[in-house]
Amino acid sequence: MYRRNWKNYFKKVCEIKADLENGKIKEYAPQKRYKKYKESRLHRYGNGKFCHFHIDAEHAKGIYVLTVDGNPYYVGRCVDLYKRFNSGYGNISPRKCYEGGQQTNCRINKNILNELKNGRRILLYFYKNQNIKNMEIEFIFKLGTKEHWNK
Repeated sequence: MYRRNWKNYFKKVCEIKADLENGKIKEYAPQKRYKKYKESRLHRYGNGKFCHFHIDAEHAKGIYVLTVDGNPYYVGRCVDLYKRFNSGYGNISPRKCYEGGQQTNCRINKNILNELKNGRRILLYFYKNQNIKNMEIEFIFKLGTKEHWNK
């Protein structure tokens, strides 16, 4: 039921577009801006380059779905959609790259960067809801996103 009709629950928020520089995706590597980078270890997703992006969204609690070329690739939950994407996925700070940092933010940003560099279209959908924990798990399995970014 959900796999075919999931869009009945979710509202399209926007297309994810990375910041550009001279017509190309602007990439950056924040790791060495971390004050303690010499004595700290990068986590498994902390190395390499990232992209910046910003979305216009409401401050709302719920479940979101990222699609790549129309196919659901990631389901997540948040207490504030605006902050989750703009302070989380869309802006990787130096500290997030090291052990104890937010691995999911780095992993999803890298996935978004790679797909955008390959010319794929990424859309964000949102379902405002208070019961986010149970619904996130349900949608992950119903939409099959464990095959993609919900590993």
